[in-house]
Amino acid sequence: GSSSIDGTGCTISGTVTGTGNSIGGVVGHSYKTVTKWNIGSDVIIEASPTTENVGGVVGYVGTQNGTITYCNVSTDVAGYRNVGGILGYSSANNVDLIINNCNYSGDISGETAVGGIVGNNAHYGGSVIDGSGCTIVGSITATGFAIGGVAGHSYNTIQNWSLDNNLRITVSSTSDSVGGI
Repeated sequence: GSSSIDGTGCTISGTVTGTGNSIGGVVGHSYKTVTKWNIGSDVIIEASPTTENVGGVVGYVGTQNGTITYCNVSTDVAGYRNVGGILGYSSANNVDLIINNCNYSGDISGETAVGGIVGNNAHYGGSVIDGSGCTIVGSITATGFAIGGVAGHSYNTIQNWSLDNNLRITVSSTSDSVGGI
């Protein structure tokens, strides 16, 4: 089989709905490179209030590959836990999580582990979240803990990210572990 989920020439439209875990604008659970997808503002990603692992492109990246490239998301993303503009949750071990040349524009909301690009990066083994060429515009609203402009929670190095004044983070008065990156 192919080593990637390539969206060249494809258009996603309509509503992505789910009540279980791992919901993404392109794929819910992936072990492959996801590349060249555009998820426009006309796409609605509807997750139940208890759904975990919600991302604008991928809900959950498994243990063999952590690469998302050349994807653009221009819609709102909401879930309960592990919510990100591009990726909800990643658990690959001993490989780098590479998200490059991806752009997010919209509003992200959730309770815990909520980030502009990645909700929760639980990669072990010294991996790096590399965000070369990525941008984030919009807002992040969360009520729990582990909230960040790039990643809500990460065990690893975060590099090559640039944030500007086009991102607003709003948290409740009881939130903790909040950061710009």
